Amino acid sequence: MSKHAKWHGILPLAVLLALLLAAISPQIAFAEGDTPEIPPSDGSITEPPEEEDVVDSVSSLSDANAIIVDGSGDAVPLASKSAMDVLCDPDPWFFCSACAGGISYNTTISGALSNWVALKGYGMIFVEGGYAVAENITINGAVAGFNTLTGIVRQIPIASNTPIIVGNLEVYNMPAGFTLSDLTIIATYAGPVIWFHDNKGTIKMTDILANNADTSGMGINIVHKGPVELLRVDSSDNYGMGANINNCNWSGSVCLATGAIKITNSSFNRNGNPTVSLSPGLLITSAGPITLDGVTSLMNNGDGVDLSIYGTTTIKNSVFNQNTTNPVSTDWGYGIYLYNSSTGNLILQNVQLANNQNDGALIRTKGDVTLDGVNAYQNGDRGVTITADEDGTGPGAKTVIIKNSTFFLNGWTNLRVYATGAITATNIRSYESAAYGIWLENTFASTPMPITVNGAYLNHNVYDGGTFYSKGSITLNGIAAVNSTTGSGILASTDFP
Repeated sequence: MSKHAKWHGILPLAVLLALLLAAISPQIAFAEGDTPEIPPSDGSITEPPEEEDVVDSVSSLSDANAIIVDGSGDAVPLASKSAMDVLCDPDPWFFCSACAGGISYNTTISGALSNWVALKGYGMIFVEGGYAVAENITINGAVAGFNTLTGIVRQIPIASNTPIIVGNLEVYNMPAGFTLSDLTIIATYAGPVIWFHDNKGTIKMTDILANNADTSGMGINIVHKGPVELLRVDSSDNYGMGANINNCNWSGSVCLATGAIKITNSSFNRNGNPTVSLSPGLLITSAGPITLDGVTSLMNNGDGVDLSIYGTTTIKNSVFNQNTTNPVSTDWGYGIYLYNSSTGNLILQNVQLANNQNDGALIRTKGDVTLDGVNAYQNGDRGVTITADEDGTGPGAKTVIIKNSTFFLNGWTNLRVYATGAITATNIRSYESAAYGIWLENTFASTPMPITVNGAYLNHNVYDGGTFYSKGSITLNGIAAVNSTTGSGILASTDFP
């Protein structure tokens, strides 16, 4: 426990009372708490500055014939290392309405939970810096009295090292959401290290590190009907996937929206194992709006991110590189992979897709697709494929817009698009592919749809620099297509029934 957290409550109450009553009989001074102010609605607290050094406080208590007790209630000599350990050990604590002083300090988070109902806890459990305990934590909001618990967070102001839980955490049946903040949770566990399921409200995780060393384990699993927010979350080096987030409300086989998913400045790296299980760094299934901003998913033995989307997904300022597969399975190793059941719109803004063993991105959705500022290079197969099937030959998205993007040195075609709507490409660079530079086709449209290219540099591709097939009009402006090895600079045709 931090010194100021322990002592600012003791001095006004415990020391004063001990001094007043010392002449009558010796008193017990629990090194825990004063009556707190009711915390603000957001659960944050403001603590007064440190009033006195631990050594000075111990001296004051000694003069007052006070006694310190440990977590078991046993007396500890004031002039001992044990006393200092009791006074300074990091503790989890919570506000409560049926306990002396209004705050309950506990040896472990599990201990805090065991006291929560009897002491009528409310708000969050606060964990002091330096906490490191092996414990498995299960929280069931359906148990009477736990509906007032809103989260487990690190104490503010921050002191010492990040609290560490060596074990797994399961939270379910919470009626109004749950918050995890500034914790490291690590385990060797045949399941998810962090598991949320059957909750309501918003699940929020901030500054969380999750790691599972078990060969059949994963980092984070959130199956939820409601919004999910992850900020600065790192779930890496798991044998299974880094994180799975599914907030569908299923009606038969139909995913109905329950809330937004927002993941910001988070990492899902080096997950999966080629000899155990191929897994994505991140898997998301949702019909609500999805935003990934500042996400990295690198060097996974599987894919960077897998998506089943039925609403609009925006991925920006993110990197999906060096995701691999093993020699036996060729349907992994994508930077971004969309399941062909997807019907939502996809927007990529300032996204890098590089050195993936398969495609940089395989986008299979019946919605609209926009690529803006995408760099896809040195992928083992195609840079970006927008299509309906894994072979990359069937009709996929509706309207496709590609702008300010670069595709080069990919193992097959740099950019391949099969759409049922209009295709517009602006300011595109595609060079040194092992096959086609760019292939844009919307012959699958039920009525003629146009293809428009405004500004494209197509250089040193093995086959055609640009291939354009449409039943509608094809408009090409400002095209430089040179040095194709065996094909044409431009091949365009509207001769389709």
